[in-house]
Amino acid sequence: MVTDNDGPADGGGPGWTGGNMARWGESQIHDPEIRGNRLARAFLRVFGTVDTGSSRFCFMRVVRQIVEEIGFRCVLDAGCGKGKYSFWLAREYPDAEISAFDLSEEKIAFCKAVQPQVGTPNITFFVRDVLSHRTEGVYDFIFSNHVLEHIAENRLAVANLVSSLREGGVIYIAMPTAEQKRLPLAKWFLGSYEEWERAEHVGQVFTLVSLCSELESLGCTILLAKHTSGFWDELRFELQEMALSYFRSRVLFALLYPMLRLFGIMDASVEHSRGNVIVVLAAKAGSDSRNASTG
Repeated sequence: MVTDNDGPADGGGPGWTGGNMARWGESQIHDPEIRGNRLARAFLRVFGTVDTGSSRFCFMRVVRQIVEEIGFRCVLDAGCGKGKYSFWLAREYPDAEISAFDLSEEKIAFCKAVQPQVGTPNITFFVRDVLSHRTEGVYDFIFSNHVLEHIAENRLAVANLVSSLREGGVIYIAMPTAEQKRLPLAKWFLGSYEEWERAEHVGQVFTLVSLCSELESLGCTILLAKHTSGFWDELRFELQEMALSYFRSRVLFALLYPMLRLFGIMDASVEHSRGNVIVVLAAKAGSDSRNASTG
């Protein structure tokens, strides 16, 4: 059974030369919005990434434990965006063969342009809709980070992804829960975001229990089920939105950044009885892993 604890496990597992300590977000400095901004480039050289949230810490810990306990070779990033998760994974585990797709032609073009500069020849980027991507029994590990909430027919997407796993392969899904709870700051600063969210998050329908049930109905065994993005990460998010969306000030964001990043790290260091994001790791039938309890 995979458990989510704080101890990283670099490398390990069958056939691996992992543990390269890849730097998170190293592709961001090649983004056109940053490349042409001297201050933004200097900011990235100091901090390494503009990301402040806790999601990546959970993903990185789980991946390292999968490598240690189960191992994988053939990987799919379903909805890769600008490739941050794939670039990190490819650098950390160069023996992995990673396929990464997104519906956005612009984002895939960015990934392909940046790929030689990041040095990740083990990724294949392509344009695809998760609703039409179904390859029977191919992948050892599939992950979908904050994608399914954008898809109205996301139960079909989940079924396609599970079908694409080999027997014993594992799938990692992270998405906002249908049971969102905001802090008092939200009523002042999140108006424009919540308007966007209502229009964009058409598939934000799962709770932790219902997502686990959906995967079990497709023949999966739950290895890990938990809430993330608790108080500290929600406070971080609302302050970040205040800076970037309400005041539209990158300078204010830069001033707040060390505190926001600390809040994200603090949130990732504790277990949550509730939170605004759900994370589930499941194995397709054929694995000998055991069920974990939801939390």
